[in-house]
Amino acid sequence: MITQSLERKLFTILEMLADSKGNTLKDFSDELGVSTRSIRTYLKQLQEEIPEDIVEIVKTNNSEYKLNIKDDEKFKQLLELNRRQKQKFCQLNNPEERIDYLINRLVELNEIVTIDDLAEEMNVGRTTLVKDLKKVDQKLDEYGLVLKRKTNSGIKVEGDEINLRLIILEHICKTYNDSIILLESNNILTKKEIIKLQEQIVMNLKENRFSVTEALINNLIRYIAVMLMRLKNNKNITSLQSQYKIIKESEEYEIGKTIKSTIEALKDKKIDDVEIIFIVMPLLGRNAPLYHEVLRNLTIGENITLLRKQIFDKVFEFTGLSLEEDEQLIQGLEYHLYYALNRIVLNIKYKNPMLKEIKEKYKLPYEVAKIAASVIEDKYQVQVEDDEIGYLALHFGTYVERAGKSFIKIENAAIVCGTGLGTAKLLIIKLKKILGEEINFKSFSDLDFTEDMASNYDMIFTLVDLDINTEIQIVKITSIFDESQLKGEIESQIFLNKTNEKRNDTEQYILNGMLDKKLVFYLNKNNFMDNLEDMLDSLIKSNIVSNEYKNRVIAREKKAGTAFGGYIALPHAVDEKVNSVIVSYGILDNLIMVDGKEVGLIILLVIPSESQNSQDVIVKTYQEIIDLSSDKKIVQKLIKSKNYKEFKEVLGRR
Repeated sequence: MITQSLERKLFTILEMLADSKGNTLKDFSDELGVSTRSIRTYLKQLQEEIPEDIVEIVKTNNSEYKLNIKDDEKFKQLLELNRRQKQKFCQLNNPEERIDYLINRLVELNEIVTIDDLAEEMNVGRTTLVKDLKKVDQKLDEYGLVLKRKTNSGIKVEGDEINLRLIILEHICKTYNDSIILLESNNILTKKEIIKLQEQIVMNLKENRFSVTEALINNLIRYIAVMLMRLKNNKNITSLQSQYKIIKESEEYEIGKTIKSTIEALKDKKIDDVEIIFIVMPLLGRNAPLYHEVLRNLTIGENITLLRKQIFDKVFEFTGLSLEEDEQLIQGLEYHLYYALNRIVLNIKYKNPMLKEIKEKYKLPYEVAKIAASVIEDKYQVQVEDDEIGYLALHFGTYVERAGKSFIKIENAAIVCGTGLGTAKLLIIKLKKILGEEINFKSFSDLDFTEDMASNYDMIFTLVDLDINTEIQIVKITSIFDESQLKGEIESQIFLNKTNEKRNDTEQYILNGMLDKKLVFYLNKNNFMDNLEDMLDSLIKSNIVSNEYKNRVIAREKKAGTAFGGYIALPHAVDEKVNSVIVSYGILDNLIMVDGKEVGLIILLVIPSESQNSQDVIVKTYQEIIDLSSDKKIVQKLIKSKNYKEFKEVLGRR
């Protein structure tokens, strides 16, 4: 059994040798931050401490050092023993864990510490530590904290006490369990006292008609744990920044007083009133309550309503989406902003566990949420984190979901089929799944269905070519079994009102259905704006858009560029001249840099004047454009197309 434990610097050298086929003296020197002369001494010392019958350090002809392992099993034991020793104090297997550890260590320090001492303590090389400290700098900056570097002495974190506590909450006391461990292991509160504290808090919140959730209570305990730990270490709040002073005027402040009294009774120790500010922060930053009776008791101030209107105005300016008619969105968003603003202004960070999924599956709502975030940032001079943008996106997502269904105003629908009852029944099941269970369907054979019958239905779905003359919309179905294709066919025809028109397979998407040769341009100018103006002039000449539309697009582009990413630019504006959404394409000869992004395809969107009837089409169009921008291979093929025929074929192959 190997029991040899090596010094940190010697084990670092051994690990470097074990992980590579050869290292130079400079490699070791850079990692450990010492001279090559010292490295020679360390190499000699390392070989003296490791028996040569296990491993030998060999110098090659090209002045590299490598290992000659003679006993593989014993060498593995040696590495394992020292790795366990290295991780004995803390598990620091990746940069995130090291950054959390560094923040905890530096925030808790009362004195300056040297980089060499930290490297020794953490069992990492100086070079690695210096890289980690740069990331720590960035994290500290988010909270208005600074890592002061004292020449020839070391480093120390400086900043406001509340901000120090907030960074501890994000990086150290991340969960409810973390807070319990913190309180118990430091003999601050016993498990019994923690339970009693929670019960008192719940009772107090309910008495004040608060929406009590497990998440809220857990978050409160986290804040209380950090507060008590800091107070135990004599880290008191000595000053308040202006944004925290207004907390005293909130309703939640009175609840904070009661919570403070409860803690004082448990601890039998007086706590300064200024600590109420910190206790109240999770109450102010909580998520909007789910219960309607609680929501009704909330008074949404004029400032929130004004902010919401400014967001809607900006969204309409940037996208043409008119949100003012959606009462559900208005109410939900205003309640959300009521609490989200507190979090943003007070720098309270809420991790969004759904963020990745929201970005992937709620692409349009997330883009709209970014517009909303920019309004908040400009108005309040703050930074809105991605997590908060994700929460905003959920509200805009409800609008998108409703808009995606609002075009379906169907109570009664006819199914016309030429292959029997079984096929008709299968189609009804699929249609109900897509359009809703509340629709009444009646099936007919193609021979039995007549023009006179058509007027009894809001919509007609047919699996055969139907030769009748009617104003009722007819939707031709070409696929029953592929649900996504079926959904695309239905949406495309309903959105675009392609009644009684023969279709091909490529028209299952909105963009395909809108495609027209006179809307596709091949452009050869070297300047983005010149190419855009050529497109606009051609559309004006063809009497498709107005001069006012051109002016709006150019003005909008100068105000804020529309390079979208994925080689696409998406200029757009409203035009009173048109009564339906129009999409025009400009294929550039060469990629052009626009606002730091490469653009090869201009997608020009013409939006009809504000009308709720067109919102469904606008939403679907944006969704498809965003999906298209995510498929770089298709976009590159569109850019490489030489003519309209090729362009149409590529667009249809999505």
